[in-house]
Amino acid sequence: MDLAFQDANNVWVTGGSSRLLHSADGGKTWARDESAANSGTNLYRIRFFGPEYGFILGADGVLLRYQPT
Repeated sequence: MDLAFQDANNVWVTGGSSRLLHSADGGKTWARDESAANSGTNLYRIRFFGPEYGFILGADGVLLRYQPT
């Protein structure tokens, strides 16, 4: 439902059914990120405010914070 660039190589896509996809190579390959799998909601918007600061907005007021590992 939304797409955001964390930096030049890292791209994130949100979707329905708690789907969060990540590409570390500018969109050539994708993998599902399971960190949002238990949110139980559609993920509508994703925004990064720098490489280590981002949020995902989901249905029913769900707000997820990006935290690098």
